[in-house]
Amino acid sequence: MAIRYSIDNAQVVAPGIWEATLSPADVRSLGRSPVEGTRSVIGLRNLNFERGRAVSFSGPDIVVFAIGATDDALLLDLSYAAVAPSPKINAGPKQHTPVSMGDEAFLKSCRELLGAEVSTIAQELLRRVRRHHEGELKEGKARKWVNAPSNFFTITPQNRNQAFRVSIKGSPTSHLSKRLGLTPGRKGYSEFVLRDSGDLDEAVSLILESAKR
Repeated sequence: MAIRYSIDNAQVVAPGIWEATLSPADVRSLGRSPVEGTRSVIGLRNLNFERGRAVSFSGPDIVVFAIGATDDALLLDLSYAAVAPSPKINAGPKQHTPVSMGDEAFLKSCRELLGAEVSTIAQELLRRVRRHHEGELKEGKARKWVNAPSNFFTITPQNRNQAFRVSIKGSPTSHLSKRLGLTPGRKGYSEFVLRDSGDLDEAVSLILESAKR
């Protein structure tokens, strides 16, 4: 018989997504993952959400996507994602929106750090980028989120400035920028700060250009 686990004090943050307190050691006891970040991300199948805000599940139904450095954990109901209805799409260019687990975790982090209004800028940025490039963001060090599997941009929420620092491939002189002041980043990269929705067109253009390099 499979071992049954239970996590108390889980809080629903969205359909099929919970926040919970779970130490990195406890996460490692559930499974392994090469991905590390600030919070752990765990996918679950056939889970039960019980009274008292407890989530229970069995050993074979666990997928550890990331092991965090803190006790903050994000629980994802994989069964919910599998049965969620797919929207009907008219014939035309393929459309993508930031619905991957990595993108959703990033947007949740933005809402916590910057609030809902500022976070909509990041949400729209991802929506436009995902129209052209599938993928998801992976949390790295110092709140920097890296696009995967192709690392053509990173984005870091900045709480103090209420903005986002974006890193792209190429030196500042190799890009055409009218509104966003590009500055040198690490070798072979440029950076800019995005804090206004009016700069989204140029920001998306710069990121898509970076993807070609």
